[in-house]
Amino acid sequence: MIKTQVITETSRELNFPILMESLTTDTVVLFTSEKTGTVVKKGEDIDEVGYYSRVWLEASNTEYWKVFEGELRLSND
Repeated sequence: MIKTQVITETSRELNFPILMESLTTDTVVLFTSEKTGTVVKKGEDIDEVGYYSRVWLEASNTEYWKVFEGELRLSND
């Protein structure tokens, strides 16, 4: 008999600050700690660029966030 087990990685260790991208909305957040950060790229949700929160879903939650691999450029209007 074959025994199978699915193992899902739901957390990981991160070095802060770090840019994370939402898997569901494409929002990019600059996290300064596990649950604290600022929106730096608006996605498909209501949070605008500059929105700051101390209660985000944990940055290490791989079911919601992935490390942002792109490049962002910030500038004044």
